[in-house]
Amino acid sequence: MKKSIIILLAVLLGSCATVPQEKLEKLEEMIQAQNETLNQIDHNISRLKQTEDGETVDEQPAEEPAEQPVVQNQTIIKQYELGDKIIVGEQEMIYINPPGISVIARIDTGAATSSIHGSDIQWFERDGKKWVRFNMDHDGVDRIMEKPVQEIKTIRQSSSPEPVDRAVIKLNTVLGGVETETEFTLADRSHMTYPVLIGRTLIRDLMIVDVAHEFLHGAPENN
Repeated sequence: MKKSIIILLAVLLGSCATVPQEKLEKLEEMIQAQNETLNQIDHNISRLKQTEDGETVDEQPAEEPAEQPVVQNQTIIKQYELGDKIIVGEQEMIYINPPGISVIARIDTGAATSSIHGSDIQWFERDGKKWVRFNMDHDGVDRIMEKPVQEIKTIRQSSSPEPVDRAVIKLNTVLGGVETETEFTLADRSHMTYPVLIGRTLIRDLMIVDVAHEFLHGAPENN
């Protein structure tokens, strides 16, 4: 489409040599505006292609206000700051404690809330409150954890006609040098590339995502 616009401009300029300069400048401004619109469309298409199947359906159609993460500590590398915010790449290592492990997380500004992998999810009650027991075994190592349920989110997925209930739990994390306690929806992500998906709730007011870079705050050990 961009080539068509450029060709159209060449034809008009070639066939309208007597067109006043003012009209030519106006035509160029219109074409420039069209190019900017096309660039934005290309960007949106690229973002859609990058989204993994099944990840974006984690969110409700209408975003609900979510509890802001509690910032507990900050140890920031200076060159990855912009004003009062930290710059993170499209992929980063995130430290989760407990169980005290670092895993690869995908930063997705198209998702509202964050999601974390857990298999063998079991619901139970403790002291009259709902809890979940799950296995954080994304790398084949069993890590059985128990967490109180903060809330329940009903999710509609494209792969299933029936909605499913997901537990929302709180976890202590360190991302980009910032230690927070934030909420995650718990789901079996074993069929997905990333065990952790970071949404806007965690990064809002704290971080800026630079999709041109990855692992600004430390690469995986096996890289």
